[in-house]
Amino acid sequence: MNRAQNRFLVHSPKTEHHENHASRLVPLFDELCMELERLRMESDSECMEYVVQSYQDTAWNLYKPFQEIAQRAGLGNIKSPFVNMRRSRSNDVVRCYGREMEKLWIGHTADVMEKHYLCPLEEDFAAEKAG
Repeated sequence: MNRAQNRFLVHSPKTEHHENHASRLVPLFDELCMELERLRMESDSECMEYVVQSYQDTAWNLYKPFQEIAQRAGLGNIKSPFVNMRRSRSNDVVRCYGREMEKLWIGHTADVMEKHYLCPLEEDFAAEKAG
């Protein structure tokens, strides 16, 4: 993670066999920077290697710990939480920066983005009704 330039490197084992798809640089969006800064301020350590310290030995399967956190927060069971978070950010990037940046930052092809990730928001329906 490069905090000075507000970006981080994402390694993509799923697509690394395609030319120029082994990794991509993604911005640290303002919302994430604020949360990381808040976490840093609350932490005893000035330099944390991992954001999620307590789940390092879960072999990257954070589904169950995420559901436990959601239950404790009173949110109940969340269906496909990581897909939903990715879908939400994908839509935000398309709205704020365009489809080309979504492709570069999130890593979708145009077909995958349109078929599986783009979805209308309530504001879209309200704008359609008003228009």
